[in-house]
Amino acid sequence: MAGESPCPASANNWKQNSDAKTSISSMDSECLVLLPRVCAVLADPTQSLPDDTSLEKLLDWFTGLTKEDHGLTLLESCPCLVDYISTVCLDKTTHPSMLSFSLKLSGLLAASQHGFNLLQVN
Repeated sequence: MAGESPCPASANNWKQNSDAKTSISSMDSECLVLLPRVCAVLADPTQSLPDDTSLEKLLDWFTGLTKEDHGLTLLESCPCLVDYISTVCLDKTTHPSMLSFSLKLSGLLAASQHGFNLLQVN
């Protein structure tokens, strides 16, 4: 993951595409801006997490975002996720908890037909 993907601008796209009743929270917006850096840290095999609780919390957050996608899928708004999944799955030194997280994330992203098609293309 050499460069940062365009997730920061996409947080604004997500907000603009939401209808009047529902909008992405300012906290979610701030988190989406940080997502490329988080993905870079998670994909780096030299970095380690103290436990996998943070991965489960991140997965819960992604699950919430996919339920409230506001017309954009998580993959469209954060293409850095595809880079992250590719990096982790191709690295032979990936920690099992990171691989497990990546597979769960892939399943979550591919749960919709549109998400599956986007993953397949990328």
